Amino acid sequence: MKRLAATGEKGGSTFCLTAGCPAGTPVLTADFHLRWFGTLRGRAGWLVNNDLLLYATGGLAVGRIGADYALGLSGVAAPLALASASTTRAGWVVGAGGEYRFAPNWSFKLEYLYMDLGAVGTNFSGSAVSPPLIFTVGDFRFVGVTTTTNTAAFNTRFTDHILRAGVNYRF
Repeated sequence: MKRLAATGEKGGSTFCLTAGCPAGTPVLTADFHLRWFGTLRGRAGWLVNNDLLLYATGGLAVGRIGADYALGLSGVAAPLALASASTTRAGWVVGAGGEYRFAPNWSFKLEYLYMDLGAVGTNFSGSAVSPPLIFTVGDFRFVGVTTTTNTAAFNTRFTDHILRAGVNYRF
């Protein structure tokens, strides 16, 4: 059984590194989207009577996952660092379902699938330079700046729960 589906599924997370997220606190944002997925799987079942088939299914899952990452400071519109990634991942899918024939050539199907496309992630870093720090000792004046480097690593496991219903016609 082969299936290919387009999807607009997306989700994301924002992490503030300080409780209450005061202005100037590092903020990490990750947005993920599943563009499409497909499955190639087998199906084994039990014919309960001539009209009802209950089955288990499983096999290969493939999907295109995109991710956008940003590292910034709370209260500041411009991010310090941006990263994007897009990848096609292979994983696995398992599920179960039932198909009921309600007329000689017609049947209704209800199916649940659990899909796991594995872990997706990236690492990136950005730097920020603070305003000059000026101090005087006697006749000497010292001017210095501080450079802060922020490093972030995002990693998420991409899983999905899929519920399908359909009507089939057999020729």
